Amino acid sequence: MINKTLRLEQLLQFGYKGKGEVIEFLKGRNLLCRIMKCVSCNTCMEERTRRNSIDGTAWICKNAMGSKFKNSVSIRKFYFYNFRLSLADIWTVIVLWLENEGVC
Repeated sequence: MINKTLRLEQLLQFGYKGKGEVIEFLKGRNLLCRIMKCVSCNTCMEERTRRNSIDGTAWICKNAMGSKFKNSVSIRKFYFYNFRLSLADIWTVIVLWLENEGVC
């Protein structure tokens, strides 16, 4: 039981870290994309800071020759897209749900 409680506390700690650490943690577990390609020009987009994003980051097309130059896509594309909570809050809810189900 002590080991299970310790694991739960470790998982919950990620919800209290900075946005960047939570994003990297979720990417490392394939819960967020590590690479995003622009649908218009098919080049790799860059992850950039965005003040108007709840998570503070987004994918940006940096291909100046493309028709969608500086087009942005949410870091959540494909995952967690319709949630209005921060990724840190979503992670906390997931961990607490897993604990309730007896998984953690």
